[in-house]
Amino acid sequence: MPSFKANFEHNRGKEEALTRLKSFSEEVRSKYGSQVSEMEETWDDDGNLHFGFTALGLKISGQLSIDDQNAKIDGQLPFAAVAFRGKIEQEITAALANAFED
Repeated sequence: MPSFKANFEHNRGKEEALTRLKSFSEEVRSKYGSQVSEMEETWDDDGNLHFGFTALGLKISGQLSIDDQNAKIDGQLPFAAVAFRGKIEQEITAALANAFED
């Protein structure tokens, strides 16, 4: 299965980053509500988000990991979505940037 990656440098510290990103799935639902379904999210004890959702009939999954300076997403795409990989990475990076706006 093809992968995608997104990285956002935040320099806000891990705790503040976690606080801001706990609402990440809510932002996805708000912006893409009619296009996204079956949203799943699980935060582990290290502050990593394991997520999955279906967008336009395609199942997408991945992990968001946070440290003191970066928020990184590594995910899996179905083969049918490979042509949209760049757009998906741009949209995710924009959503991360939005989460860190003041």
